Amino acid sequence: MMNINISYRHRESSPEIEEHIRERLGKLEKFSKRIISVDVTLAREGAREIVEVRIKPGKGEIIIIKNQDYDLRKAFDKVDKKLERTLKRYEKRLKEKQVKSQEF
Repeated sequence: MMNINISYRHRESSPEIEEHIRERLGKLEKFSKRIISVDVTLAREGAREIVEVRIKPGKGEIIIIKNQDYDLRKAFDKVDKKLERTLKRYEKRLKEKQVKSQEF
């Protein structure tokens, strides 16, 4: 089970947003079982909402996805879609490396 940390910068915490984020990020485990932890930073700069997600899939690697929008949910949903695509590519590359190493 992965550890999800949510931090805030220049904005107040919201239990509704946290629940939405935890629910959506929990679904990422179906794309990769290797995820150790996920760090989410929610920030406000002027009228823009910024979402940054850092995923540690193991072995010292870090995947960082960042997006901004005027609506926090829209910004997070865009990050979530990017995370799914990125994790699928990450898992595909790992499988390709395993196949290549088994050939020799």
